[in-house]
Amino acid sequence: TTDAPIALPSVQLTGTGVNPATLSPTLLNFGNVAVHTTSPIQTVTLTNYQATALFIQSISAPGNGYALDPSTTCTGGGLLPAGGHCTIAVTFTPGGGGMTPLTSFTVATDAPIALPSVQLTGTGVNPATLSPTLLNFGNIALHTTSPIQAVTLTNYQATALFIQSISVPGNGYALDPSSTCLAGGSLPAGGHCTIAVTFTPGGGGMTPLTSFTVTTDAPIALPSVQLTGTG
Repeated sequence: TTDAPIALPSVQLTGTGVNPATLSPTLLNFGNVAVHTTSPIQTVTLTNYQATALFIQSISAPGNGYALDPSTTCTGGGLLPAGGHCTIAVTFTPGGGGMTPLTSFTVATDAPIALPSVQLTGTGVNPATLSPTLLNFGNIALHTTSPIQAVTLTNYQATALFIQSISVPGNGYALDPSSTCLAGGSLPAGGHCTIAVTFTPGGGGMTPLTSFTVTTDAPIALPSVQLTGTG
């Protein structure tokens, strides 16, 4: 306030209180990763909001197939400048199938407020999968062709999958030309294709249980796909 004939406007002030240091995100979900292969890197960012350097006392090793990657720029025993940030890089290499127990790692610093743990989750899967592994065509009129049913081949590897062969099932079952999986072809990393099948019964009654196989260069063989139907 002054003795000027026109009053001065108010000065507006805004700001946000934050912890002295933060980790973001605090959950890394690696999803499905082929067993015995290493996932792409995921990162967590450590930011120092203090006006002074932050001392990084330690970064714990997570375990359960999770590991700190050498590309990590946060260093235990190092300093992070005021206003600076660094990254903690993590990979997941599942040793077996199924979801791993929820795992975490911690970052200890000299900030007055402790940082939260970073949670890690992921599932080990076969390098390649077929789903479903049973097609039931039900009752189909003799000498007519059923609607198409499809099986999906998924490549969970970080490299392309070579499809060596797809066997012909027989007993009235046949591969349909709409199939996108091709013997002698490659399926990109993380990609999927479909195998389309039809059933044309030549005689009455339930056909003998039939199957077809897909062979690839994956280190774990795919299960056969079972086929059933009744003319």
